Amino acid sequence: MICRADEVRAFAEPSTLALGTRGFFMTRRHVHAASGLLLLALLGGCAAPGPSPEALAALTLALEDPEQSGDARLTELLLRYPDHLPLLELALAHSEAQGDREARLRYARAAFSAALGAGLTPDGLGAREQALLDALRAPPAPAPVSALDEVSADDRAFLDELAFLQLEAQALFDDGAAEEAFGTLELALALADDVLGPSSEESLRLSLSLGDLALFLGDPRRAEGLYGAVVEGASPALAQTARTRLAELYEQEGRMAAAAAVTEQALGAAEDLLERASLAEALGRRLDQAGQLSAGLSAVQEACDALAEAGHPLLAPVFQCRQSRITMLARGGRSGEALEALETLQAQRAQRFGGQAPERLRGELDRANLERALGQRAAATARLEALASAPGFRDGALGAELKEAQARLAFDAGADREALEAAQESLRLREALFADDHPLLLETKNLLAAITLRLGDRPAAEGAWREVLAGFE
Repeated sequence: MICRADEVRAFAEPSTLALGTRGFFMTRRHVHAASGLLLLALLGGCAAPGPSPEALAALTLALEDPEQSGDARLTELLLRYPDHLPLLELALAHSEAQGDREARLRYARAAFSAALGAGLTPDGLGAREQALLDALRAPPAPAPVSALDEVSADDRAFLDELAFLQLEAQALFDDGAAEEAFGTLELALALADDVLGPSSEESLRLSLSLGDLALFLGDPRRAEGLYGAVVEGASPALAQTARTRLAELYEQEGRMAAAAAVTEQALGAAEDLLERASLAEALGRRLDQAGQLSAGLSAVQEACDALAEAGHPLLAPVFQCRQSRITMLARGGRSGEALEALETLQAQRAQRFGGQAPERLRGELDRANLERALGQRAAATARLEALASAPGFRDGALGAELKEAQARLAFDAGADREALEAAQESLRLREALFADDHPLLLETKNLLAAITLRLGDRPAAEGAWREVLAGFE
């Protein structure tokens, strides 16, 4: 890029005389402006045509002084230089200071878009992404009125006793005395119900903790009742936590329809787009396992699209959301749709992280597995061969996944000896990483059993399958 002379001036701090008494401290706007100016210098002074460092420093001071027309000047410069990252950083900081959520989101989105093309380090780009994610989050709900604020001075001794019981329960649990901790927490809850009322936030918070402990002690029905009470009577944030715990309990018990119903309630109550995306992924998985794949896919797709539209298509949570939908498609036997969606996602990963980034290379392994499922053996073979020399795929978890994919591809082609060798290497790598009952390790042993059976080694196959069955007990 060819820069004008006024765009490559050396970084200059404003004069202390110009700052006056403000020279002794830095506001958030000053910090953001300084980071923006440093970024400008690191990028050679001209990441994009825009105001000089001196002009940005002067604008920072003008925004602090209500007698100067800083806002008008900022608006004028943003119209002229809409992609100038240091200027966008300053506008973002100003909108934060003003409490303008709409402007904050707009500038955070624009700054992330500008940062994508500015050649930043992963940490630098990650910081801009985090700023956008923070702007996307719903404002925190006001804290509920606590019954503790309404008691008289005569009741302070009781409140101290209640706090002591909770600390004692935590100490007992940390020492491995979970049942004693449960009894102590029960006593605290009974006292809170009696003095503060069963609908008080303190009682409901204790109910949630008691539900967690009941589940830990193997009493899911008691936990279910306690969680249900919190859902019915607590503040929105606490009730949302209880819905999440209740859905997880139902999922653990295999009650997928019930888990999906509670998750759907949580999704309906969520305002935060990031929380909605996470809940939609859980809802999609649970609906899928409840035999409602289409409904699950729709829920995930809607949440992914909403987050991408409000934030940016290249945000990491959007990628995660898209990957969840691809996994659902693949497990539902819709490999063609999954591959098409994955190819789009891989192009976006390359744009965000680069072609050789771990995030994209991991996706190439998924792509090869889908190609194998669709009978595209030549494409899958070439992809796996390319990954064999890629960073991170020679050993460890990724190396084990690669070897298993090669084993399955060879097994499909009837190359049983080649499949056996690759599966044994995958098993060796996973045995070094996982416990005997880990699902991935059991998956490899199951593949080995199938290979050895077709090779005519029935005792070895039977032994491997017995190990798989033992791991599920």
